[in-house]
Amino acid sequence: MKKLLLTLALGLFTFQANASHLLGGEIIWKCKPNGKYQFSLVVYRDCGGANLPQTTQYIANNAGVSIAC
Repeated sequence: MKKLLLTLALGLFTFQANASHLLGGEIIWKCKPNGKYQFSLVVYRDCGGANLPQTTQYIANNAGVSIAC
């Protein structure tokens, strides 16, 4: 009887949930001959996964360095 009531209660209170995920990424850098660095950012995601912003993103650290990507 308890299982039947639980099944009915869960049937009344159902909802839809969605999730989107980034799978991971890489940050690659090269030292250029002029002493500057070239950074590349690679992001891996599912084709139907998280939407990525179309604006400039920044990688920052607590030393005050910020890199536009």
